[in-house]
Amino acid sequence: MAKSESTKIEFGYFHDYESEQFAFYRIPKVLFTDEYFRNLSSDAKVLYGLMLDRMALSIRNNWVDNEGKVYIIFTLEQVMEYMNCGKDKGVKILAELDTDKGIGLIERVKRGLGKPTIIYVKSFVYRKEKVLDSAENDNRSQEVGKAEVKSSEKPKSGSRKNRSLEFGKTEVQKSEKPTLIILIIIILILVILILVILTEVILILSIFQILPNSSQWI
Repeated sequence: MAKSESTKIEFGYFHDYESEQFAFYRIPKVLFTDEYFRNLSSDAKVLYGLMLDRMALSIRNNWVDNEGKVYIIFTLEQVMEYMNCGKDKGVKILAELDTDKGIGLIERVKRGLGKPTIIYVKSFVYRKEKVLDSAENDNRSQEVGKAEVKSSEKPKSGSRKNRSLEFGKTEVQKSEKPTLIILIIIILILVILILVILTEVILILSIFQILPNSSQWI
């Protein structure tokens, strides 16, 4: 019976187990109760429930990749049809769920060549410990980074000290060179003086040896 402006349908009540004889789409309760999914729109939550239902079809069709991961095919046109929305709204809902731009409950992989994009529906179950671990890892990486910076700075200061010591050594060596030259010159002068004195002594001795011989001649 079609709904018209002048006709209003009156729906009946469920009795006993009548509700179990119908097919339902299941949306995980955690999407509504967990703080992590609070900012996810109701449309995105409904679409995720539809995609979970589509997983059963994928298993029957053996849509499994080489790594054993199940994927579905849920085109934008189908999103627009199921969600009763336009193209822009459909794109926005998919982006909310997507790994790249959204919360990460689905991962879309384009195949090209006119083939429809495949979608990996990811599990809504997550562990808060993993989030904490990642934060701890970030802190550890920051601490390691600081330690590396400090260790990289130490050799620089050491190298500066070494350079200053080497510079000091070269300056000392430069200052020592003139003193060595002066000492060598002084030693040479002393040697010359000693030689001169020795020659004079030899001359004097030779003169004294000659004189006695000359007296005998007289």
